Amino acid sequence: SSIHGLIYGRHRAGLLQQLKYIKISLEYLFGIGSSGFLPRFLKAELPRQGSQRGHWEPATLGTSDPWEPKEKKTPSTMPIIVNSCPFCSLPSSRIISEDSLFLLIRDAYPVSSGHSLIIPKRHIASLFDLTDDEKTCLFQNLSKAKTALDVEFKPDGYNIGINEGAAAGQTVFHLHIHLIPRYHGDRADPQGGVRWIFPEKASYW
Repeated sequence: SSIHGLIYGRHRAGLLQQLKYIKISLEYLFGIGSSGFLPRFLKAELPRQGSQRGHWEPATLGTSDPWEPKEKKTPSTMPIIVNSCPFCSLPSSRIISEDSLFLLIRDAYPVSSGHSLIIPKRHIASLFDLTDDEKTCLFQNLSKAKTALDVEFKPDGYNIGINEGAAAGQTVFHLHIHLIPRYHGDRADPQGGVRWIFPEKASYW
């Protein structure tokens, strides 16, 4: 039994010594708070490596690759061409006039003779995404289009409209301004104009 006790004692002493080394190693690696080697390494090394691969942020739940650069959102003022957009791929035969920012076409489904569309070349959905330069250019193009329609169609008036958002009836999400010539007699009672989008509310007189 004394031999077994000696062996057990030595074995226990060796195990305790190994546990001591493990404890020292863990303390070295992790330390307390951010004092350990591993936290200090992660703090210093990961941002450096991340900067070499692109913008780095700590991985979040559901992220498979923490090194994957974050997707950069394109500002609404950046020029974008969308191939599926009918106004981004208009045939030249439909374009009546154009400048560096806008083009003019006739509506494919006109509600009156000369019904035209003024369209920005930059793919944006909303009037409120226009830059200041584009806003100025838009009204210049609107005036030019009106002058040309006066000569060609001699209308008696105009409706100018924008369908801004799906709730307002927008179906092509590339901004376009309707310039609609109006003629005496094209409607029995034109009074109220655009209010007739809600016929039951059009008449207030």
